[in-house]
Amino acid sequence: MHKRSELLTHIQNTNSQYNLPEFEKKLSYKSNRTGIEQRFEDPSVQKSIEVDLALLKTYDTLLFLNKA
Repeated sequence: MHKRSELLTHIQNTNSQYNLPEFEKKLSYKSNRTGIEQRFEDPSVQKSIEVDLALLKTYDTLLFLNKA
């Protein structure tokens, strides 16, 4: 859970560093993460966010698969 929180925080901090508007919805929900990487112009930042999102997807699967 801790690593998942770090990823969410990294995405939010990156968004803030680039002075972009706050996210309208909570990123902790999978359905609210679509297109997040496209907010950033720099391709290296987009890639970093893509990796964060991929890791989040993996953590969500591992953490919440057992709670069903």
